[in-house]
Amino acid sequence: MYRAFIAGVDRESKMEYRIGETGLLPFRTSRVFNIGAQWFFAVRGGSDCGPFENQQDAHKELKSFLNIFRGQSKH
Repeated sequence: MYRAFIAGVDRESKMEYRIGETGLLPFRTSRVFNIGAQWFFAVRGGSDCGPFENQQDAHKELKSFLNIFRGQSKH
């Protein structure tokens, strides 16, 4: 795991293959990150959702967001 500092935001990078991937790994960062004591999660398009009081709340809300998004994309 690597840490990246992008525009003053500390995001963790997980260098691992996804199912079906071959070749060079793209640079990836965690969707959940903090700015000071506030926690956020990133979504496609460059938007951030939050702030949340702690990392666990941000992960919980991210999971809910993804479940809703995935449910809508099946229609």
